[in-house]
Amino acid sequence: MAVIDMREKTIATYDSLGVLTRRYICKNLRRWLHDACNHHDLSFDENEWKLSCHAPELQHNGVDCGVFMILYIACFSGGIDIDFSQYNVPAIRRWMVQLIYDFGELGGGGVETTGQ
Repeated sequence: MAVIDMREKTIATYDSLGVLTRRYICKNLRRWLHDACNHHDLSFDENEWKLSCHAPELQHNGVDCGVFMILYIACFSGGIDIDFSQYNVPAIRRWMVQLIYDFGELGGGGVETTGQ
């Protein structure tokens, strides 16, 4: 996952598998942001931007990347430190299922269905 934080002027990657060339990705995102700003006649000073690469907790298999990704997003958007591990994944999956179930019980958040 990559995060471009416009307020803090940071570009960060989060990789639970630890296999990406993260620095390369950050540099490409900074170049893309520079080009987008130029296209819209906005100023962009790449020296003001901080690049950071994170592999806060590595997953131990090839199937839990979605859980890690969702938790990275939740932690980042909530301003919470990433503090979970592979050990927590079964409980986190149960929590996610419960959230989805509760959402459905509330009527799906305004999603209409047609009766057959």
